Amino acid sequence: MSEARAIARRAVAELASREPGLLQIDGIDLGTALEQQLFFAVRDGRAAPSSSRARLAGIGRLAGASLVAVGNALRARRARGAPVVLVREVVHEEVVAAVNRHLVTFGSAPLAVVRVGRAAARGGERLVDQLDARLLAALWRHQLGSFRRLSSATRGWPVPLGGVAAVELPRIALGAAALACLTRRRSPSVLVAFDEVGTWARLLPAVAARHRTPSLDLPHAEAADPSAIAGAGYDRMAVYGPLAAARLEEAGIDPRRIVVIGAPRFDALMDAGPPATAGSARVVFAAQYVAGSMTAAGLEACHRAALAAAGALAPSELLVVPHPAEPPGTIAAIVARHPAPPGVRVMVDRPGGLHEALRGARLLVTGWSNSIFEAVLLGVPSIAVDPDGSAPMDLAAEGLATRVASPDEASRAATTLDQPEARAAALAHARAALPRHLGPLDGRAAERAARLILELAAGSAAGAAAA
Repeated sequence: MSEARAIARRAVAELASREPGLLQIDGIDLGTALEQQLFFAVRDGRAAPSSSRARLAGIGRLAGASLVAVGNALRARRARGAPVVLVREVVHEEVVAAVNRHLVTFGSAPLAVVRVGRAAARGGERLVDQLDARLLAALWRHQLGSFRRLSSATRGWPVPLGGVAAVELPRIALGAAALACLTRRRSPSVLVAFDEVGTWARLLPAVAARHRTPSLDLPHAEAADPSAIAGAGYDRMAVYGPLAAARLEEAGIDPRRIVVIGAPRFDALMDAGPPATAGSARVVFAAQYVAGSMTAAGLEACHRAALAAAGALAPSELLVVPHPAEPPGTIAAIVARHPAPPGVRVMVDRPGGLHEALRGARLLVTGWSNSIFEAVLLGVPSIAVDPDGSAPMDLAAEGLATRVASPDEASRAATTLDQPEARAAALAHARAALPRHLGPLDGRAAERAARLILELAAGSAAGAAAA
């Protein structure tokens, strides 16, 4: 167990012994979700937030949710019994669409999408709109109880964990209540999410357990950090390949809960046609977002390496693809600070445009993102930038990419990979390493995800009949 995880777990255990009522609402355990936020705060060195601002924000959120809850009494009821998926990133909806095509083919109701976070900002059905009036009194009691008792209950915690709890615990309670209302109203056959490390990986299973509903995590990327995964509570966790399955076991997940299905996001790339040729002058930089091992300085170092690689292939085009999860404008601001080398034209693409950017590209540059897998499938060699040796996964060690630590090394690697023989050898090694990461390369991962949903739904129906 990592030190950050141990600190977060001890803190929540102390809170549970002092004020257990603050860690539950409507019979739903909030402790594991709070533990995850405390874990992130310790791991990432998060500064202490303003307690007064947190209280005002919490009251504002709950007041807005209360108005929605009152209005929900007049809303039409949705169909009951269909599986429900919580979507936080817009790119996940592509996977949902692929899975739904198989569910419909199998004669099942498709996944109903409910949006949170960035996806909710784009419209559609939102989780925040699911709250009904039955839990309003409990939410307000929890909010006021947090104001009165949380400060003394967290006395002695490492700074800034008390402030993090003051911000996050009311948010967690509100999310749990909204998800509980949705579950009670719609009786979904399965609750699904794309989140093995976030708050929802703890909260959605807790709500599902309270309402005796099966819970499932579908993979949005390769599981990479056992310490961050520890505590995820789904009934089943689907993963890309054998390596991700091993990481979940390292995180303490029971192997019986782990299912290798492949990478649904990449099904369409399995028969993408002939690989890119070296005639294109496009270098793609797949930017990551700042979190965990990827610091702001590390992201900037990756961009400098991408500039150097494009410069080695000039005249060329460097197409920067922002990560869908980044705060808007993050990588664009970094791009603006660094002039392009002679003969290089730099452009910033739209978030989520990676597949089209890679088609026909000469080279991919990134840190340690899953974009390397997509590049291999599309016949594009990759450079993995690790400026200070902090990468949580060494894709270069398996031949999936060429590892560099500096712009000079990136320039030399780009020159080498531009040679036909070296390019072909690099792609052959990378392709051979893919199954360990991505599982079966047969384009049927979305189908396996659909069958897993049906299996869980059938188990839920059998359990309900027996009861």
